[in-house]
Amino acid sequence: MRQISVVGTILALFLLVACTPSPQVITTEGVRGLPDLRLSDAQYRLKTDDEHMPIVVQAAEIAIYNTREHATLSSPSFWRADEDGTLLFSGRADSAHAHTTNYDTTLSGSVEILDHQRELTIYAEQLLWLHDLETLVSEGDELILIVTAAGEEILGTGLTLHVTEKTLSFKRVIHGIVGL
Repeated sequence: MRQISVVGTILALFLLVACTPSPQVITTEGVRGLPDLRLSDAQYRLKTDDEHMPIVVQAAEIAIYNTREHATLSSPSFWRADEDGTLLFSGRADSAHAHTTNYDTTLSGSVEILDHQRELTIYAEQLLWLHDLETLVSEGDELILIVTAAGEEILGTGLTLHVTEKTLSFKRVIHGIVGL
């Protein structure tokens, strides 16, 4: 009788261990793609080298995935002002995907960025923000349209805009003159 009880206990233990999901299964299947944290109508302040002029980001929803060091933002808008409250730049997009440790962000869908100092607006379907360099870039053959306050238009590919250095360049200009 004792031998049957020991064998039964061993079989039950074996069955329990065999049916327990591995940590990898728990991480990927248990979560089912849900974020670790979801915020609605949220605002976040991104610190920069100049702590007095953070970049403020507001979104209809921010979903944070800690294990992937990734966040998604729906309908994000953003702005940066100087110490006096004067807007330096502002913008919006349909969505954004951000790395949560270095804050590099891909802005997607009807991207619109206003450079209030140079009085120009940048239009694109996708732009990449390199946070440490404070630089906006377009990748590949993505068409970028820049419209100045005077109504001048510049259409090109390969945009690089260094916010702190206040320089703007294209790899290829299709229409217009870069003289901003």
